[in-house]
Amino acid sequence: MKITGDDLIKMFYTSVTDDKMVKIIDTLGLEQPILDEEYDFYKSVSTNDTNGVGIDFTFSELEECPEVGIPCMDVISWDSDRKIKPPFGLSISLPYKEVCKILGREADYVSTLIDELRTWIVDYNNNKYLVNIDFKTIDLIDITGIVISPFTISQLDDTYVKNKD
Repeated sequence: MKITGDDLIKMFYTSVTDDKMVKIIDTLGLEQPILDEEYDFYKSVSTNDTNGVGIDFTFSELEECPEVGIPCMDVISWDSDRKIKPPFGLSISLPYKEVCKILGREADYVSTLIDELRTWIVDYNNNKYLVNIDFKTIDLIDITGIVISPFTISQLDDTYVKNKD
């Protein structure tokens, strides 16, 4: 089964128990999330990347979930792209200037908490995504992680400030 970053973002709001999701997690070599007491406390659960795949999924109970009480995927995180490249033409190896070229503009937001974080709202296939890219240092040369989720206005709390670059 060949899986791409574009395939994965189509899986947003798919339940953790959906056969397609279970197969993707198994194919990638990730550990299936367990709905245990930690999930009961946080109402969120993630896969566990014990094989160094470089990708993780987070599942949460949301209104958009098709099954009430069953968490669905709402975040994909990359800390490497050895197995699956992120969508939108992104790659962990890119510096900020290249990311801007690929996404067509400077970041939409900066963080008041993390100097190395830049955020874009990306329109793709009639959907909006929040794309957070964390760079290793303030010079924004090396990416340490890419986190993508479906965009909702409520995600933009007071730690996101319009970018003035």
